Parts: sequence; C-alpha cells; structure tokens
Amino acid sequence: NSYSSASHNCEGFKTASKQALDLEEQNRITAPFDYLLREVAPKLVIAHGQDAAGYLQTQDLPCELMCVSHFARGWSFQRARELGRTIRKYCEGE
Repeated sequence: NSYSSASHNCEGFKTASKQALDLEEQNRITAPFDYLLREVAPKLVIAHGQDAAGYLQTQDLPCELMCVSHFARGWSFQRARELGRTIRKYCEGE
C-alpha cells in the first residue's frame, strides 16, 4: 500500500507563542486548516496538543481522530516510535 500524508500547522497559527491564547485574534484563524481538511479528506488526523484536540473534537470530521500531547513537549524517541507503530497498524487495517 502507498500512503501519502500532509503535515500542516494551520496558517492562522503561524506566529510563535507559548500559549495559543497569547495570539492576537487575527492569528487564530482556522479557515485555511478547515479548508484543507475538507479538500484533502485524510483517513487519519493526529491532533497534537490540547488546543488542536479540543478544536478538532468539535468538528464533524469524516475520518479517525487521534489525540496526543503536543509534539514539542515531552516526546522521547521511544514514544515517537510507539506512535509510529500505532499509525502503521491503523493504516495496515485500512
């Protein structure tokens, strides 16, 4: 099987901040990300971080949603490999 993936941090969140709430309203736009979700129609979305998970859980996604802690905080090589294995198992089951 051949799988393609697209990694995208929402254009509206392109400004670095310690907390999403620190962003100005103009930098919290989700429309580009929402558009990509509709057009790309992924089979699996991995939401990393509470803000992303919370937002995506309110959306009517036509795919599986996997929520994990933010990739920038506390991920070891072993934990990343375990996530990779979980994703591979999911993809192999498709």
